[in-house]
Amino acid sequence: MKKLLCLLPWTEFCDVHLVKDVGLFPEYFEKEYKIPVDFVFLDNRKTGTKLSEWHGMNLIKLPSAENYIQAPSVKKNPIKFFKFIKIFTNFLRKTKDFYSHIMMFHVSSTTLYLVRFIRKLDKNIKIYVKADASKFSKRQWFYLKQILKKTDVLSVENEYLLRDINKKLPEYSEKVEYIPNGFDNIHFSVELLSVPKENLIIQTARFGTAPKNTQLLLKILSNVDLKDWNVILAGTIEKDFYSFIESFFREYPELKDKIHFIGNISDQNELYRLYARAKVFILTSRFESFAISLIEAAYFGDYIVSTDVGIASTIKNNFWGFVANGNPMEQKNDGQIITQMSNVVQKLIDNPEYCIVDKTEKDKIRRDFSMSNIVKNEIFKGFFE
Repeated sequence: MKKLLCLLPWTEFCDVHLVKDVGLFPEYFEKEYKIPVDFVFLDNRKTGTKLSEWHGMNLIKLPSAENYIQAPSVKKNPIKFFKFIKIFTNFLRKTKDFYSHIMMFHVSSTTLYLVRFIRKLDKNIKIYVKADASKFSKRQWFYLKQILKKTDVLSVENEYLLRDINKKLPEYSEKVEYIPNGFDNIHFSVELLSVPKENLIIQTARFGTAPKNTQLLLKILSNVDLKDWNVILAGTIEKDFYSFIESFFREYPELKDKIHFIGNISDQNELYRLYARAKVFILTSRFESFAISLIEAAYFGDYIVSTDVGIASTIKNNFWGFVANGNPMEQKNDGQIITQMSNVVQKLIDNPEYCIVDKTEKDKIRRDFSMSNIVKNEIFKGFFE
């Protein structure tokens, strides 16, 4: 009997992972290929999920005598690393006859060690690794080659990274595929797709974190005449960022009634309603491995304005939107990025008709980035046959 194990050698597995790619891919595999799914992860009683089941999939927590803050580094502390790994190898040894397929995430030393261990246990078990990366470090390139020797399928979320892999490791090209993250097209109210658009700019993020670069976002908004438009920023706020927000509104008091930090939205359909109402979605991140929020926004027909991160260029080149020139990781580019994005946002405010996305384009992005279609990729058909 076929059964899929989603093996997560992480120190923390939270409810939010279940509504992202970590939970969506196994769930949609289960629906498309009629294969039962088990998740296995470290039991973190303080911050981890309390669930034991999710949409028919089993969530199995592995006990640990030690409270790991993060996965130990094999280079810095090999003894602690192997002690951590043993939690998972013990489980695999006991259940080696239970699973026909295994899915893992990330190109890392942990993944490499476990992939090698699994292959020694059973040469016939099929292994899929989802890289969840937009680029690799020198060490990760080493891990990647070793992982590809032992896996059946490896996917990347970035078309540029796929080209790099095929160029550097052409002998493994048949195992590697570009598979984007997708929109959960089952668990949402279809009626939301017909919600009227408003003069609204939105962003969803953890505001104040270094990767999200909220300072850049607020600088852009301060350069724009919002007129009758509003800005809604949905997400948690880092404690040390509140003082920055206060000083920003002291400097620009006229924006206090225009820019609204509304906190985290835990209800998925409520979040989707926000995407549905908005005309513009803006992202100012310095780094994103994929940026699922861009797909969610595009799915609801929002005009995308973004730094060059994650899936942004793919959406812009194949569908619609604007992506600022300049590497957002380098602060020296902040000035030109602010100018470019401010000008585009102002143009959209002055000409709201530019925000209207053609129905044909919306239908195409909903088709290409729906999870139901993504899991039908030929590489997955071969993996689960």
